[in-house]
Amino acid sequence: MTQIVFIIGRKPICKQNEIEIRIPDETKSISRSHCRLQYDNGTFCIEDMNSLNGTFVNGGKIIQKTPLTANCSITVGNNIPFSLKHPVIQETLQKHREIKVQGEQLVTSFLQYASWDNRLMGFLIDQIIMALLFLPLFFITPGITRALSSTVAFLIEFLVGVMIVHFYYVVPISVKGQTLGRKLAGIRYIDKNTKIYPDIKTTWIRFLCYSLSGIIFYIGFLMPLWDKEKQALHDKIAGTIVIKSK
Repeated sequence: MTQIVFIIGRKPICKQNEIEIRIPDETKSISRSHCRLQYDNGTFCIEDMNSLNGTFVNGGKIIQKTPLTANCSITVGNNIPFSLKHPVIQETLQKHREIKVQGEQLVTSFLQYASWDNRLMGFLIDQIIMALLFLPLFFITPGITRALSSTVAFLIEFLVGVMIVHFYYVVPISVKGQTLGRKLAGIRYIDKNTKIYPDIKTTWIRFLCYSLSGIIFYIGFLMPLWDKEKQALHDKIAGTIVIKSK
């Protein structure tokens, strides 16, 4: 996520990583550090810094952090105009765009797709571990069925199963890109576009789509053998790729 902070004023006092924008003002109606402009992942907002004469958006004095659009009219001090097209803002944004593009190219150039046999190894290890986690259910289910009903026993099995999948498989992948089994196999999951670990929603989609990969005679699982980006069917649906751990 890209976040940039500009401090606007007559002689701004900036902290580390803040960028100053000086506005000449012979009448001194603009404070030394007048307002703060924040760019956050494609959007702008502005906040007055307790200036003497205020900051105005579309003619109204702002009293809290205020979102901006491209067509907003901004004035500071005694009706002195300010624009998001200010050279310092545009040059800074362009610089960050170039850095982002270079960073994405660098990350992509260092990616090494995981081999199919390593993927299989990670999958099998995780299946064994998850089977061991499910094992206690086989001992308690008959008792639950006798004491309550088969429907209650099924619901308990289902809920416990969801919890095991969520906390053993989904959460670790969304936090560090791998489960224990995948770690032992030396592989990791990342989002194809962002090159960061997939979020919980994406990881659940990937897991649920295992059934689609298997229902077509397991061809979905074999796709990494010939796919350019080594994606299985469930990878393509979820938008993930599997890479070697460094």
